[in-house]
Amino acid sequence: MQKHKHFPKADRLSVISSVTLLAYAGMPFIHISAKAIRFSLFGFLIAFDLNFSLLISLIVAALAATGTDWLLHDHPALGSKNTLPYIITPTLTAWALGIPLSLIEISLEWWIVFGLGIIFIFAVLIAEYIAVDPSDTRFPAAVMLLTALSFGLFLTLSISLRFTGLRLYMLLLVLLPAYAFVCLRILHLKESSNWHLAWTAVCTVILAQFIIGLHYLPISPIQFGLILLGPAYALISLATAQINKKPLKNSIVEPIIMLGLFWIITAFFH
Repeated sequence: MQKHKHFPKADRLSVISSVTLLAYAGMPFIHISAKAIRFSLFGFLIAFDLNFSLLISLIVAALAATGTDWLLHDHPALGSKNTLPYIITPTLTAWALGIPLSLIEISLEWWIVFGLGIIFIFAVLIAEYIAVDPSDTRFPAAVMLLTALSFGLFLTLSISLRFTGLRLYMLLLVLLPAYAFVCLRILHLKESSNWHLAWTAVCTVILAQFIIGLHYLPISPIQFGLILLGPAYALISLATAQINKKPLKNSIVEPIIMLGLFWIITAFFH
């Protein structure tokens, strides 16, 4: 098979990144009162505040999705491929970045998060562009990078949402779809480019039980995120092994080790 090395055009890459980050850079300087949303669903009262930060995050996510699609259509190997699989991670990254930026006051920490966001967005866009062509010599590295960034994104989102003190139903409404998309993308990336909807549903339902249990424990946001990252990783790893029809006794070792490692690291945070 002929090997290729394609790289996104610098002008398109810079336009997408600049628009995304400029929207967030101006967020601390614009103050608009939040609008309370209240409605009843199946006898349950659903209540949340629609604020400017949330609105900006949704707009930036839409811009990132559109921009990524525009970037990918320049790829020589795209052909008739659907760009949807490659849009998931950049969209989630752009949206999730707005949560910590909306919570942290303007300070050195805010600029550190903003700087890391720049690196995250650039890395995701480049990696997804490379992942379009499996014959690209950097394809395995792109898969590894996207996998690591996806789990890093989920960890950041978990910590940020725990910090906000959301009620359980809101936490589930945000975290579960985010994890489902992460799971769907990683399995699609690793396993013959198929959509493994059933395994994604199984992993998401199981993770929901961990979220419900952890929600009521007196733990810090970092502990919450790390403890949750353990089963989040282990479930996808087990699903990957079962899709490949590996014996359970062989495939369960690595997920258990990683689960234990994440939970041991948790002990160092209070």
